[in-house]
Amino acid sequence: LEERGAKVEKIAVYRRICPSPDCTILEKFLAQNQLKAIISTSVESLSNLIALSTEVDDLLLIPLIVVSNRIALAATELGFKLVLVAENANNDSIMFSLEKLKDKYL
Repeated sequence: LEERGAKVEKIAVYRRICPSPDCTILEKFLAQNQLKAIISTSVESLSNLIALSTEVDDLLLIPLIVVSNRIALAATELGFKLVLVAENANNDSIMFSLEKLKDKYL
């Protein structure tokens, strides 16, 4: 754009940060075995989830649905045991993956 004569100004309008480390809700669900599946749409969200958990081993046993092969690879490297890749990131594909997970593994 600058090469065409436009004035370009960069403005940061988005940033990814780990939420405050209040793990009580997550730990409660893990302790009560209430989490049946996790859906993740980014590597950062998985990394944050791991960072926020004091019961990582339990967390890694919960089936995980992701929206790309890149996220699936990162999830496997983080230690998740069962990772399903949705066909794409839209709601219908994620819901289809949840149904498939329910039918096969839950």
